[in-house]
Amino acid sequence: MLYVGRDDFGNDRYLPLRGLTGICVSGLPGYGKTSLIASWLCQLTSTPAAQFSLLDGKDGGDQEPWHERSWRHCGDQLADALDVLEDQHAEMRRRLRNIVSVCGQRNAWNVGGPTEDLPLLVTVIDECQTYLDLAQHKGDRALEGLARRCVAFVGELIRKGRQAPGCGRSRPSAGLSARRWQW
Repeated sequence: MLYVGRDDFGNDRYLPLRGLTGICVSGLPGYGKTSLIASWLCQLTSTPAAQFSLLDGKDGGDQEPWHERSWRHCGDQLADALDVLEDQHAEMRRRLRNIVSVCGQRNAWNVGGPTEDLPLLVTVIDECQTYLDLAQHKGDRALEGLARRCVAFVGELIRKGRQAPGCGRSRPSAGLSARRWQW
């Protein structure tokens, strides 16, 4: 569960992650999207049962403090983003092939969710239009082809990634304390 904030009545609100395949955080510039995502990453940093992949479409440094903790990260280059997404997709496919032997059933969320051996992969795609807007590459066949592949991988990760919590592998991270995590 991720702490989101307080509602109109002052009650704390949490976002359950169990079986969730995606969250879209959108809004006007300066209204707290980056702060909200940073809060969520802070909450998940303490557990080795979560790992991050960061795609920073404006290459503006918002995600830079998390690079050392992340499994994969890239800036605004389409080819680099595709490389990260290909790795995530390959890991998702590997997990889906092996999930029954690892967890004893097809859905890892039904046996307690992410663990250090099978971590949740949190993927942040900041300024997603950098990678997913085909119109900006119209006329450049090579870049349009890369963008089409990014769109396809993101779609697959969202549609098929929920049974195997996340779709990435763990990278050992220094300073993590193992603790029980409520998903």
